[in-house]
Amino acid sequence: MNTRLRIAKLTDPTDTAHIEKALEAVPRVNAVTIETAQNQAIVDHDGADERELTNAVKQLGYIASVE
Repeated sequence: MNTRLRIAKLTDPTDTAHIEKALEAVPRVNAVTIETAQNQAIVDHDGADERELTNAVKQLGYIASVE
């Protein structure tokens, strides 16, 4: 299953690494692909909680929402 997260103001490559790591730490997440140009993350998972995904990003200071 894939979930797309819209992440506001995603510009710095070092930020993408932090976001990727935070999302990969959420239970049931298999892989994360960050698309900086589209301001989004694509999360491959086995039923991860969408609230946990957005909270993982929000804890880093970004605004995230499920598309």
